[in-house]
Amino acid sequence: MRLTPVQIDTIKNILSRYDPQGQVILFGSRTQDQLKGGDIDLFMQTSQPISLKQQMQANWQLEVALDTCVDLLLCNPGESEEPIHTIAKRQGVRI
Repeated sequence: MRLTPVQIDTIKNILSRYDPQGQVILFGSRTQDQLKGGDIDLFMQTSQPISLKQQMQANWQLEVALDTCVDLLLCNPGESEEPIHTIAKRQGVRI
């Protein structure tokens, strides 16, 4: 996994403001140690509804704090799971 402990703590701290019980998964190229660069792909299975506005705020806060592009995907309770959510859960790393 190509995230530092500080980056992981930053991600957890920001996202826990929106849902302390949410499960966060890193997926995509940052899970591959041998690769270079790439944005940070995150999937969050929420325990409570998070609005689109809140998702956009969280994404912006992550990008500012981490100084890199972040793609944040959410799946709120009661929402149907998209194929990308299944891929993230299958291939990703929980942080």
